Amino acid sequence: MNSGIPVISTVLILLVSSASCPAQSGCAPPIITVPPQGDEIYPGDTVTLTVTATGTAPLNFAWFLLSNFGQATPVGQNAPQLTTPPLAGSTAYYVKVSNACGSVSSLPVILYFAGVILSPRTYQIANSASLYVSGQNGSGIAQGSMFVVSGQFLSGAKQQATSFPLPLLLGGTSVQIQSGSVTVQAPLIATSFSAITALLPSSIPIGDGTLTVTSRGMVGWSLPIHVVKSAFGAFTAIRSGMGSGMFNLSSGRVPSLQQPAQAGDMVVLWGTGLGAIAGDEAAGPLPANTFTPEVFVGNAKAIVQYAGRSGCCAGMDQIAFQIPPAVRGCFVPVLVRSGGVVSNYVSLPVGAPGQPCSDAIGLPAELIAKSDSQSGLNIGIIAMGPIPALQNAGFAFSKGLAERLSTSIGTVLSPGDLQFLSRRGRGRKGRAWRSFVEKHAAALRDRKTSADLAAMAHVLDFQGVTAGFWNAKDPVAFASEILNGLPPPGTCTVGHNWGVRSQSWNVGAANTARDAGPKLLLTGPNGAQMLPRLSSGEYQLSLNATAASALTPGTYTISSNGGEQIGPFFANLQVGSHLSWTNKENVAFVDRSEPLTIYWSGGPATGWIVFGGAASADGVQFAFACVENISKQSLTVPDFVLAAMPHTSSDHGSLFLTMHPLQNQFAAPGIDIGFFADLTADSKEIGYQ
Repeated sequence: MNSGIPVISTVLILLVSSASCPAQSGCAPPIITVPPQGDEIYPGDTVTLTVTATGTAPLNFAWFLLSNFGQATPVGQNAPQLTTPPLAGSTAYYVKVSNACGSVSSLPVILYFAGVILSPRTYQIANSASLYVSGQNGSGIAQGSMFVVSGQFLSGAKQQATSFPLPLLLGGTSVQIQSGSVTVQAPLIATSFSAITALLPSSIPIGDGTLTVTSRGMVGWSLPIHVVKSAFGAFTAIRSGMGSGMFNLSSGRVPSLQQPAQAGDMVVLWGTGLGAIAGDEAAGPLPANTFTPEVFVGNAKAIVQYAGRSGCCAGMDQIAFQIPPAVRGCFVPVLVRSGGVVSNYVSLPVGAPGQPCSDAIGLPAELIAKSDSQSGLNIGIIAMGPIPALQNAGFAFSKGLAERLSTSIGTVLSPGDLQFLSRRGRGRKGRAWRSFVEKHAAALRDRKTSADLAAMAHVLDFQGVTAGFWNAKDPVAFASEILNGLPPPGTCTVGHNWGVRSQSWNVGAANTARDAGPKLLLTGPNGAQMLPRLSSGEYQLSLNATAASALTPGTYTISSNGGEQIGPFFANLQVGSHLSWTNKENVAFVDRSEPLTIYWSGGPATGWIVFGGAASADGVQFAFACVENISKQSLTVPDFVLAAMPHTSSDHGSLFLTMHPLQNQFAAPGIDIGFFADLTADSKEIGYQ
């Protein structure tokens, strides 16, 4: 059955999502990353609306029908999709996404009858390649670049410009931009109901202005636009602004995991946003090799041979650079800094001559090949560590505990109830507490006291063990977007909205749970305990130790007699001296303009560590991760990595040091590979300045 369990990738999300909110909460509030989209309908049509959101699991979805007077009526189920009944008129819906620490609602999505003309509603403006939104985290739209406007009722028809000159009116739509004393019409590349792709004229002045969409004679909302000199964005293979970049070699061949590029090769990266050029690009492509960006491959600076327009398309840039020596890996991070502004990070496969790419740690080459072949991957993950960290990694501990406590006390407790109890402790004041007592009056009076429930809910702040086995159904996305989240040793990478990666794997049909038996057995320094299988397909156990404490040193073994899809297995994790970030107290804040050097001690004699951080600002989560050999006992995060992070206060940012989660493998019949990880981290909340 389709299941809500996370895949191996979600363990990696811990490294970047656990600091999206204050560490003591262990909970990231929901963020809607892809809102439901409106459409043109005819009488009797049914429409399926879909929302994509990130945040600490479990996420709850509540759909509402809006009346003409703004009254909201609940409809549908607790699911990220809503299928409407046959519609007899124009209708508006919205969705509210919530979890234990917050909620967010989408803008109303309108399903309108064909022939009815409504004014355009514009929501945001972003670079076409990076998808960095104008005004968020200091981002802007560069002169001469391609940009995307998202919204509703933006065009009466889905159309694309097919020849030069680019039209100023397409599908009944036009885009006007005002900056300073200059007002221009943007040449249009494509239009649809919910998106417009256009070219920002090079002649528009730098500064803050406004953008207004007119469609079929109706003038829409004006949006602020921040015009800058340069803000390069790199195109990616799955058009998400993250993952594998759009590269080709000088021969024209596209490097792949099976046929990677090599050190010394000349590689071309495609993107947009290097800056303005002389002439009217709307009339046709123009050459321009007038830019001097910096390109970093891994943490090494590359030699740039060409940086300018591609010659094929208006606003499309190419950067040709030589891969530095000694660079190797399947997901080598590549960053461009142009005009002092850093781009989105993308990855490039670099390998030895005539061989597939390979990594010093992570998936073996043959499994990377399998992921690239779309044949699917069967994966197992076992993780130990603080339950807040496990939840941020996508494991639904609060949901499992709610199921067990509900059975115990004879009333239905939601995951939100447990988070509330955990936060409130034994306090009994306030409207929220009174509402909770009223909701569970019988159980509180006859079965358990509120203090008892609070004490039970506090296991959410303890150490835990969890396991899951699944089939990843979209291995190309897995390889492109997930695996590059942990770069090759000696390098760093940065991602935005990394929670999207976790959600893309633990909801819907992206993975299928695989049965390893009704229970798993944990044996270790503190004895033997069972991990029961939950309805979600996860196996969970709360340990009698607080999250602030470390795991007791010793050997931990998870075993099973097997189930329907997974055969008998043993998996071992050796926990020794704990990894310690020794100069943590000397780092008061992160200066994004300077390199950051950290030192550590402890941990095993061999292996790999991950040092990283996360910060949230303007509704966007950014995170970085660096990988290094543990024996080096120090690493330096380059300034161009930290420059990609947003400015934020200490209650919205953090740094962490942990062991690499992909270095302890186990085998089991029915999976291609398994990992047993200790997610204990030495971390601190911190501001980015």
